[in-house]
Amino acid sequence: MAVRKLFHFLFTMLAIVVLIFTCNTVKNPSDIFDQDETELGNGEMKWLSQSDSFSILAARWLKQGEVFYRNLKVLHQSDTIFADSTTAYYTNYGLLPIVRHLDNGKTEVLLGFVSDNDFQIDMLQMMFSPQKLLSIDTLPMFDGNHFDYDEDGQVEFSGFLGGFPTYCFDCDSDYYRPKLFYEMSLEGMAFDSIATKMWVEQTYGGFYGFTPDSSRVLPITSQNLK
Repeated sequence: MAVRKLFHFLFTMLAIVVLIFTCNTVKNPSDIFDQDETELGNGEMKWLSQSDSFSILAARWLKQGEVFYRNLKVLHQSDTIFADSTTAYYTNYGLLPIVRHLDNGKTEVLLGFVSDNDFQIDMLQMMFSPQKLLSIDTLPMFDGNHFDYDEDGQVEFSGFLGGFPTYCFDCDSDYYRPKLFYEMSLEGMAFDSIATKMWVEQTYGGFYGFTPDSSRVLPITSQNLK
């Protein structure tokens, strides 16, 4: 039992380190090339994650010289348990996907994807049982400020969902857009409503929900946003 707890702790710490490096990466990826697309292997199938029991395979897809992936397949052993030919996925310097085998028997996958026509990047959280996809949720691509924001003893990861212009840190007002906070729990990345509400109230002087609202422009009250 002690060995299992130590292994789980070390695995969790490794996942946190990977997330920190992932989230400090900007959306100008290192895999932007000037070479001919054919030379780069456009359409070539590539393993994004591979193990004996759970693997992710996708085809390289170039868009204006930037590398994305399409025709994604998730395999349990040799069986395809999820396939998607329409979404453009993004590995963010090759640091994604993050695959976590949870204590509850589920497998969590975090993988970047193109969320709008302006090619903004958000992150998909996919939950699998051994044989099938259980749920899909959209998370923001986390930024680099990872700390215990609400002082509950847990490190929070945070970011803004796509679909809006870039957040204006130097402006005195902006569209209402909550910065969404998440914690790494034993059941996967979990939304932290307390930290999110705290950030909104400190930033806008009031709370207007967890959903961005382009019809609401508010003064920014905090001068030290994190």
